[in-house]
Amino acid sequence: MANPLDSSSNWRKEAISFLSKNPRFYLFSKWETLYSSHPALLHILRGLTIRFRTLKHLIETLAKKQKYLEPSVFAALLLGYYQILFMPEIPDYAAINETVEGVKAFSSKGAGFVNALLRKLIKEVEICEAMDFTPSPNLLPLEKNRWARFSSPLFPHPQKQLEEYLSLAYSFPIKMVRQFLSLYGLEKTQKILQESNERPPLFARIRKGYEKPGLLESWQNEISSIFPEARIYPTFQQDFIRIEGIQLTQWPPFQRGEVYIQDFNSGRMVSQLLQAYS
Repeated sequence: MANPLDSSSNWRKEAISFLSKNPRFYLFSKWETLYSSHPALLHILRGLTIRFRTLKHLIETLAKKQKYLEPSVFAALLLGYYQILFMPEIPDYAAINETVEGVKAFSSKGAGFVNALLRKLIKEVEICEAMDFTPSPNLLPLEKNRWARFSSPLFPHPQKQLEEYLSLAYSFPIKMVRQFLSLYGLEKTQKILQESNERPPLFARIRKGYEKPGLLESWQNEISSIFPEARIYPTFQQDFIRIEGIQLTQWPPFQRGEVYIQDFNSGRMVSQLLQAYS
C-alpha cells in the first residue's frame, strides 16, 4: 500500500471528497470509510478536529471578501492550511501543488482560488521554533516550542480581547477559556490549552506470557520494515511500552494479540492494587 502521506498518492483528493460530503467531519463515526483506505489520515482528521476553529478563522480572514466557499474549496483550504502550519514534514510546495490538484476534481474554478489562498498563507507566515511566546495578534501557537508569526495581525489583540484571542489561537470555546482564566490566570491557562491540543502518547501493554529478553528489539526490527519512522520505547513499568508512528492495525504484535492498548497510569494503579492484595 502506498504511503498515505506520500505526495504522489491521491490521499488529498480522497480527504477533500470526504470532508466535502461530511461537513460535520468531526463526527468520529463517519471516519471509518476514509480510515479503511488511508489509515494514516486518522491523525490528520484528529488535527483538523482539534484546530478547526483556528483554521476556519484564518481562512475567513485571508479570504476577506469571499463570503461563500464551495464545500470542496473550504475542505481543500482546511487541508492545505493544516499541512502548512501543523505538518512540518510535508514541504510547502507539496502541500500547495498536491492540494490544488486534489480539488480540481471537484471544482476547476475553485482550484485557482485555493492555489492563491495557500500561497497567500505562505507569504504571510514564518514558522519559529524555541522562541519565548507572548500573546500577540500576529502570533499563533502551533505546538510546544513552535509558533507561527504572521506579517500582519490576523487575530484579536490580546490586550483588548484576551478571551477571543485565546479561543481562536488555541481553538477552544470562549466560555471554557473564560472559566480557565478566572480559575488559573493567563500563564496556567495557556499551558492547559496548549497541552490539551498536543497528541497524547500511546502506550501498549505486553500480554502476560509474551515477555522475553530482546522482545522490544525484535519488535522494533519487525516494524521498521513497515513504518521506518516508528519507534518503540521501554518504560519503568516493565510490561508497558510507549509507541510512536505506528498504525496499530498493521502492527504484527498487535495483530497477533501479543500487546493490547491500555492507559499507562490506570495500568500502574491496577498493578499496585493487585500487588497490595496478593
